[in-house]
Amino acid sequence: MRAQNPFILEDEDEIEEVSLGLLRLSDKILPHEFFFKINSSRKLQFERTVDLEICGEYFNYQHSVFQACDGQTRNIIRLFKNKSCLSHQKKEIDELFSDENPIHYLIPKAEEVDYIMFSSDNIADFSVLLPSQNINFSIQELITDSNHPLYKLIQYEYYEQRLKKN
Repeated sequence: MRAQNPFILEDEDEIEEVSLGLLRLSDKILPHEFFFKINSSRKLQFERTVDLEICGEYFNYQHSVFQACDGQTRNIIRLFKNKSCLSHQKKEIDELFSDENPIHYLIPKAEEVDYIMFSSDNIADFSVLLPSQNINFSIQELITDSNHPLYKLIQYEYYEQRLKKN
């Protein structure tokens, strides 16, 4: 008779609920201006880290990523730019109706969203981290699960890319 493994804490098929914050800027300002204003008024200091890279069939895209760490809670907050900051065409588009464009959005149905916030502690109220300072609208919460493609992209693929670069 086999003994059960006591180290398995949760079911592998269990789906975790995840909160993401959707941030829209009130004015179109450059990322460095936005983060200068945020960093000068908050205890969190955001800095640019390794970009999120997405490989399509015809284009490779890069999305800017900014990160801050709360020293007390050790919570890591990442802001992913929804709109790609750079694209590189790999090959000529040979289809009449291709879905790929030189501009890529992490959330294609929400092009008005400027940044997607992700917290390592799965904070539900992102307004605590970045209160409105007349530069952004109130942060909308997006509830998704750990099987959602956006979550997998932000959590796993970005982490793997960072490991490869370091």
